[in-house]
Amino acid sequence: AGFTGIGVGAAYYGLRPVVEFMTFNFSMQAIDHIINSAAKSNYMSAGQISVPIVSRGPNGAAAGVGAQHSQ
Repeated sequence: AGFTGIGVGAAYYGLRPVVEFMTFNFSMQAIDHIINSAAKSNYMSAGQISVPIVSRGPNGAAAGVGAQHSQ
């Protein structure tokens, strides 16, 4: 969640951060920043704030991470 918050803040200032999760289901720990900070900003600011951020990470059986990390 902390790295995602830092990434959103960096995107507010014009950088283009890439936040990488060990497995993508860890993004659920950062969902507040992803939805309430990053995704809503453009809408809530009438298009004045752009948040160019990328979140990435392995997911599913192909990642070979077992049942605990393969939602």
